Order: sequence, then C-alpha cells, then structure tokens
Amino acid sequence: MEFALRVLRTLCAVRQVAVMPSSAAPAAAGKVLWEEGQLPFPEALEGRQLERLIGPITPTPLADGVRATIEHFRTRGADS
Repeated sequence: MEFALRVLRTLCAVRQVAVMPSSAAPAAAGKVLWEEGQLPFPEALEGRQLERLIGPITPTPLADGVRATIEHFRTRGADS
C-alpha cells in the first residue's frame, strides 16, 4: 500500500518526498528513511483562515522547497 501526504493542495507519495533531498544534496542519498503507514496528521487542513491573517499563500513546488531548505542550511549553517 502506498501512503501519501498532501502539501499545500498537492498530493505526494511519502516515498517521493523521502528521496527529494538526495537530488539537492547527493550525500543525503539513502539517509532519509521512512516507514510505510498512516502518518498522525490530518489528510488536509483548511487554509482560508491563515490566508486571511497573512495574505495569499503562493504555493512552492515541493521539490523546489526541499532544494531551497537544503541550500539555506548549507549556506547559513544549522544554527541560523
């Protein structure tokens, strides 16, 4: 059985998410582990109230967000 999670309206297989860091950081290949099973999070969250508070949310493709996060910690260090 393939499990998935929804990230800002995009449904992604957990397996897909787990291998994304290796494309931005090849040294991470094989180091991100996961277990099959239902995650303890709701399948979806309502975002309208958040958007009313902070304004429109511009979705970032998940792979781009993973890459940007890795680059952030690579250039600023884990203490930033």
